[in-house]
Amino acid sequence: MRFPHDVPTLTDGVVTLRAHGEDDVRGVLEQSTDPVSQAWTTVPVPYSLDDAKRFVREVMPGGWLTDQEWGFAVVHDGRYAATVSLRNEGARRAEIAYGSHPRIRGTGRMERALRLLLDWGFGDNGPGLDTVVWWANRGNWPSRRLAWRLGFATDVTLRSWLPQRGALLDAWGGTLLCTDERRPRHAWPDAPTIESPRLRLRLRRPRDDDAVRMAEACADARTAHWLGDIPQPYQRRHADVFLLASAEREHLVDDTAQKLERVALMSRFGFLVAHAPTRIERRGLGNSDRQRRRVETDQGVGGQALRR
Repeated sequence: MRFPHDVPTLTDGVVTLRAHGEDDVRGVLEQSTDPVSQAWTTVPVPYSLDDAKRFVREVMPGGWLTDQEWGFAVVHDGRYAATVSLRNEGARRAEIAYGSHPRIRGTGRMERALRLLLDWGFGDNGPGLDTVVWWANRGNWPSRRLAWRLGFATDVTLRSWLPQRGALLDAWGGTLLCTDERRPRHAWPDAPTIESPRLRLRLRRPRDDDAVRMAEACADARTAHWLGDIPQPYQRRHADVFLLASAEREHLVDDTAQKLERVALMSRFGFLVAHAPTRIERRGLGNSDRQRRRVETDQGVGGQALRR
């Protein structure tokens, strides 16, 4: 194998995958010093220009030369935009890996690049893989959504599995077979927003930034008394765990690839959890008895609407 001469060039007319070269060093440095990249990948922190040079000159060529990792630079508009790779696991299996430069996030360019990579990996002109596995740190929703779009079965959670700078982090995982269609297996959960006709009240999907208010409400003595099963003292980290677990449950699917209908909706005073098809769990987090009574009364209307 001769690097870079024997590395194929793949393109769909919008993005191009090719061997890494010296022109990519600056883009790799910018990508790897980005806070989002550092949060979700294993790049060294701090990351230096020498690290970027080593990655381009040694790590990527070395993967091809040893047949351990088939890595490509992604080019868009004539500039470095990402790195994507398949890490050889043997027995016609590989792990997919990807990291994007901030300028292409949210543009759909990474999805295009990964489709090219998978076509090559599964195809006769590539390694001829049977199975590709996807891993991501638990909580990395952009990575999970991208894997979902590509057809991966994103249904595995492992505790203390992925190494990152001396720690073992919880992981999400899934697989894609060469015979699988490269499209979502099920709809992405999309909780409705419900407006009250009588109160200044809105029920919606929880967001990460709700954690602060949730922690404040659950630290209240009355709330702790009536909910009973919440940790005490209740802290921000408990709210973060609850929100992540709630979002994960929305993505549970059964053997027929139909999602378990579950929606968690936040209001100004509290939250409602609906477990389809028969049970409504109402948890008011109001800061006064009057607010609590008004919210619970109106949430009953919301529950009926959800059943419809």
